[in-house]
Amino acid sequence: MFNPYKCINIFSKDHVYKYHMAKMGSLDPHVFAVAEAAYRSIVEDKINQSCLISGESGAGKTESTKFVLQYLCAITSNVSSWIQQQILEANTILEAFGNAKTIRNDNSSRFGKFMQVCFDNNHSIKGNIEFMDIDGEGCDLSKTDREIVDTLSILLGLKADELIKVLLHRQINVRGNITEIPLKIHEARENRHAMAKALYSKTFTWLVSKINSCTNPGQYEQTIYKQEEISYTHVEFTDNSLFDGFVDKNRDVHQDVLFDFMSRSKHSFLCELSKHPDLTCSIWIQNSSTSQRGTAKTKSTVSDNFRQQLQALIDVLHNTKLWYVRCIKPNALKQANDYNDSLGMETKNKFLKKTTKRNNYTKSLTRRFCKRSSDSLT
Repeated sequence: MFNPYKCINIFSKDHVYKYHMAKMGSLDPHVFAVAEAAYRSIVEDKINQSCLISGESGAGKTESTKFVLQYLCAITSNVSSWIQQQILEANTILEAFGNAKTIRNDNSSRFGKFMQVCFDNNHSIKGNIEFMDIDGEGCDLSKTDREIVDTLSILLGLKADELIKVLLHRQINVRGNITEIPLKIHEARENRHAMAKALYSKTFTWLVSKINSCTNPGQYEQTIYKQEEISYTHVEFTDNSLFDGFVDKNRDVHQDVLFDFMSRSKHSFLCELSKHPDLTCSIWIQNSSTSQRGTAKTKSTVSDNFRQQLQALIDVLHNTKLWYVRCIKPNALKQANDYNDSLGMETKNKFLKKTTKRNNYTKSLTRRFCKRSSDSLT
């Protein structure tokens, strides 16, 4: 896939519908064709898929990833526009802190990205926790959603019944007597969104606090700076948060109950997070490596962590059906309408050579392993 360095009209909804249900190779090469083939394999073969998007800096890897996510959101019929927005904008904060301008790329990602999209039994992208109505006076969770809550409780360090309580009930305090009232289905949905916003807001406040502690030196650091005769100035930040018209339900007691539970979480970070103010009111790669580095005797190094993460990624890719998208720069000047044929062919040939070499190496290892296994059996 060539980076055109300009907007072109081949990623619209019309093109999504054009490639949906089309077989690979029946239409012009397109990143949508790869996304469709991977999705079709999920539906028909019932196996996990991976799409490895590679290329040099500035070739268009980040944008290609967004197009794959855009396609998957578009063809999943019951994904709400809100969920689509969250998925497509998931890179925003990562890019804000992880991207930098380089000689070869104005917005270069200085980190590797692994994004996992989960599908339910109807082959739709999993989104919000949903509720089932009970006689119009209350609601409950489905079996699938209770399993999701169990996972969330582990991530938050909470008990499942505590999280279910704040999802399905609200508390009112009358003269010191606390009464729990079941939430109606529309109230539960509003409560779900309010809690998600409050969690995000507290996390953002924590992040800003950490950044400010680095950019604005504390009293101790100021003393050291003066002793060393280092000049410094405080960085003033403008509060551009707008609260006018913010709905009252986002200041409801539901979040107070949630953060009260979080203050007793098993995880120290979440305990700390629960104490931060709420601005609205005031991996998935699990490390599958068996390395024992990082114990009391041997501290883990940066290279150790990187190697373990890379090995975990390789383990994930080996357990899926793999698809490739190769991004290519048309020229070294980052200019539109300038296609250097020799540069494009050189990049393509290098990719094919590496892919062939890697495949042959994998086959060689497999043959050697099989031979050794058969020798040991005989």
